[in-house]
Amino acid sequence: STDGAMVWGAKGNDIYYQGTTDKKLPVSVKMSFPLDGKSISADDLAGKSGKLVMRIDYTNEQYENVKIDGKDEKIYVPYAVLSGMVLPNENFSNVEVSNGRSLNDGEKTIVAGMAFPGISENLDLDSDKLDIPDHVEITADVKDFELETTLTLVTNEVFNEIDTKDIDSADELKDKLNQLTDAMKQLTEGSSQLYDGLQT
Repeated sequence: STDGAMVWGAKGNDIYYQGTTDKKLPVSVKMSFPLDGKSISADDLAGKSGKLVMRIDYTNEQYENVKIDGKDEKIYVPYAVLSGMVLPNENFSNVEVSNGRSLNDGEKTIVAGMAFPGISENLDLDSDKLDIPDHVEITADVKDFELETTLTLVTNEVFNEIDTKDIDSADELKDKLNQLTDAMKQLTEGSSQLYDGLQT
């Protein structure tokens, strides 16, 4: 329709839809790959060996300008971001991930990291007091580098389960963020499910 709405007569059945948009995504993703401490492009990284850092930076692009106590403030829509990848052990060893987990089954290491871009800005927090990550870093020793697929999920659904009405201190905020982190970790608990999703 002209206003962008679509209507289906589902009759109780599931509906699946795939489409395209020219609008900016709510969260943008940028990857960088310092190798042995030096910047290198993704194209030049193929086949290289050394100490690698894969850094994934997330930028929250969805916000509203609102007045708070008479001041204009930029308030971001709260998103949780989960990125995952499967790293073959013949190419990757000593894998570590910030803000996430890695699971090694002897043949491959499944990596999942999480971030919450825009939340620190919303809360005007000092990172020394409470660090809410807006990026993920995976470090590894690599041999003949190759990476087939990374998968990134952006959602604000997990925030629906967190009651924020009673937050009036940094400790209570930290408790709520721990609840949120626990909710996100449930997405990474099963290595086989994550691996199946990445393979798909």
